[in-house]
Amino acid sequence: GSDSSNPMFLTEFNGELYFSARGSNVSGIGNELYKTNGTQMGTTLIMNLNPNFSADSFPSNFTVFNGELYFTADDGVHGRELFKTNGTTISLVKDIKTGSDSSTNLWDN
Repeated sequence: GSDSSNPMFLTEFNGELYFSARGSNVSGIGNELYKTNGTQMGTTLIMNLNPNFSADSFPSNFTVFNGELYFTADDGVHGRELFKTNGTTISLVKDIKTGSDSSTNLWDN
């Protein structure tokens, strides 16, 4: 469509490019984690981490470490926390600040 997907945080991992982008409002996918091999057919959503309709997990702060891609995101349950992917699945590393309000300010204790 005419709306922008607004890809951001482009990071190379395992020979592919990972990025955060807004999906289709029709499909209810907000700003989520994608990867591409540089082709249209090879560009895919890794996972709709925040499945609330059109909600954003807004993955950001990408860092490659020990063969995995780490990033911060909000899954709609734990707030903004640390996640990782191997390129196929996404998992929560740890709910560091318990509760769904941890996205309000990462610097509060």
